[in-house]
Amino acid sequence: MVIATILYLLVVYFQYQTTTPTNYFTKTQIELIEQQQRMDSYPQYAYRLANIIEARPEFNIYFKLEKNFIKIFDLTIYNKYLTILMLPVFIYGYFCLVKIKTKQMILLSLIPIVTLTILGHQNIYGPFVLYPLIFISVLFGIKTYIYDQNI
Repeated sequence: MVIATILYLLVVYFQYQTTTPTNYFTKTQIELIEQQQRMDSYPQYAYRLANIIEARPEFNIYFKLEKNFIKIFDLTIYNKYLTILMLPVFIYGYFCLVKIKTKQMILLSLIPIVTLTILGHQNIYGPFVLYPLIFISVLFGIKTYIYDQNI
């Protein structure tokens, strides 16, 4: 388990090295348009509140972190590696692993999620730090299902 953890942390390091980090302090043109659309959606009496919220850099950081976090769970990213047929096997295997090794699986799940939330997804290889977790869960789900069915 120690060797697997060290190898996994090495994969996290390579993800860190190959990813262009999200810039939290400047806004792109698209983000400025999104900000204006959010401000326009406030009612007239809350427009001052909208200016206070949108002008603060903390909210800019929050919106970018939220966008990075939600993108982790976007299944279109994993189409090349995880077909829709493998999704139930992945979920079954993941929860079986969590039931057996709760602390280790939660830690090994949180490390890439936190890494990708903070760094972002600007990487030519994609979020490859999640692939070991996905494939181990799928394989464990298949193994557990076969042994449970006595095939």
